[in-house]
Amino acid sequence: NLPGAGAPLNLDDDLLAPEELRAAYRILKNSGFVPAEVEALRELHEVEQALAQEQDERQRSILTGKLGILLTRAGALRNNKVSDDHYIQRIAEKLSAPRPRK
Repeated sequence: NLPGAGAPLNLDDDLLAPEELRAAYRILKNSGFVPAEVEALRELHEVEQALAQEQDERQRSILTGKLGILLTRAGALRNNKVSDDHYIQRIAEKLSAPRPRK
């Protein structure tokens, strides 16, 4: 019996952002900019996908190095070592799994 029951949520609400920053955040969001952490996680995902599909060992080595750099950067942005350890373990498990031959 609450007002608005069943209505869609407004997820564009800026109430949690400081009032003096709301206009700037809205402009950045509308321009397609994302926080550096989100960008780093997107890059991590792309490299992880490329690594899973790569058959050439030299390229895999290059991608593994890039992955390490991106993990370091994402960890510095998040400052959350526990998540990095979990992510590194997941990647190690994927890399040790047998790859399908093409």
